[in-house]
Amino acid sequence: MITHTWDIKVINDINDDSIPDIAITSWFRLIVVSGKDGNELWINSNDFINDIWKLEVLEDINGNGFDTIIAGSEEGKLGAFDSKDGTILWSHPIDDTIIPTITIFGSGTEE
Repeated sequence: MITHTWDIKVINDINDDSIPDIAITSWFRLIVVSGKDGNELWINSNDFINDIWKLEVLEDINGNGFDTIIAGSEEGKLGAFDSKDGTILWSHPIDDTIIPTITIFGSGTEE
């Protein structure tokens, strides 16, 4: 069951009903549901241990004719998934380097 959603994207049809389907992130899960009726087509809950905050859709990168879903998680991991069945194509840690920044308020002159 989907209880919270962090990101939602439309993907090309994967169940041959000629209607685009929907990719959803919910907690640590990547879920694809039918665009026609909302029924779950697949769920991947094995490849991330923390919330998946963001996803993007790319054209097919593995040559099977289906979109590729790119997902980034709170644990600092980026993964590519086959939209047809949720198979992970690759994953890569995201550098957690912090870049210091300074915010300056005001211009230093009296208004």
